[in-house]
Amino acid sequence: MRLAMPTRFSKIHQAGFSLLELIVVCALIGIMLTVAAPVLRDGLYSDPLKSSTRKLINLINLAREQATDEQKYCRLSYDSGEQQFFFQLLPGTQVDVVELEEMDIQQSFTLPESVHLHSFSKNGTTETGSDTLQIWFNPRGYNEQAAIHLENDDDDVMSIHIEPFVTEVRIFDAYTPFVNE
Repeated sequence: MRLAMPTRFSKIHQAGFSLLELIVVCALIGIMLTVAAPVLRDGLYSDPLKSSTRKLINLINLAREQATDEQKYCRLSYDSGEQQFFFQLLPGTQVDVVELEEMDIQQSFTLPESVHLHSFSKNGTTETGSDTLQIWFNPRGYNEQAAIHLENDDDDVMSIHIEPFVTEVRIFDAYTPFVNE
């Protein structure tokens, strides 16, 4: 009994997809992404809580950067009456040299009406509904350990953790206290 060996002209059964099938699948994925991307983008950028969180993180990073670039102390503060976060550069090199109210505001951003400060934690203590939020950045870029919790009208909370020796700001989709709180 002789086994037939495949020749050059015989059909060898191979598994796989044809080029036409791959092109059709890629076209379908492209159409779905074209339809879904604007919806996802609008949902991400239209949420006032997430947008406010991003703006606050940008302000925190800018305050740290200004402190190191200018080699001066910088204070990030919150004005509860105006619903506004802002930072100020200290004119000297010592924190207590000048009255803090005399310092010029470098940059600020106001929370939308649907978002407010839920609470603020610094050095193991939590303050709710307080207007005494102050985070200091020194000329080397170090800062106090702090957490800022923003809340919207639907009771959704975003937590922002600022670590003393790490330049990365951590974000959480829920109220998240520090481990030592």
